[in-house]
Amino acid sequence: MREMPNEIRTVLERVGVELWRSASQHADEEVEKIRAESEQREKAANEERDEALREIERLEASIATLREHGHQDGQRIEQQTEEIHTLVTENATARQRAADAMGRVTDLQDQLSRQNQQLETMRVEAQRQQTLVDHLRDESR
Repeated sequence: MREMPNEIRTVLERVGVELWRSASQHADEEVEKIRAESEQREKAANEERDEALREIERLEASIATLREHGHQDGQRIEQQTEEIHTLVTENATARQRAADAMGRVTDLQDQLSRQNQQLETMRVEAQRQQTLVDHLRDESR
């Protein structure tokens, strides 16, 4: 095998170096392009994550507010339920008192009716006796 002439070797080395430099530059550009795309995707992912975290914080605050409102509503319902029970009891007591009062009114009306009958009977008797007294006076004159 023959030896390669120095001029060709030099040319091939230069071509090889130039090819290597060009390939390295192209590879560096590709790596930089991929790195830039990766950084952009990472930035977009971080922004999306940050927005999701802010949304989670908003939702958690909303849930806390709703829970507090629910707790307050529960307390109001409990208080109003107790008030309703008290009012139902007071209403039942008032109805019983009203029924008792109506019974007393009926008793008093019956008593008044009997007393009116007795009064009428006594008035009739008093008139009869007055008539007798008047008649006796007239006879004694």
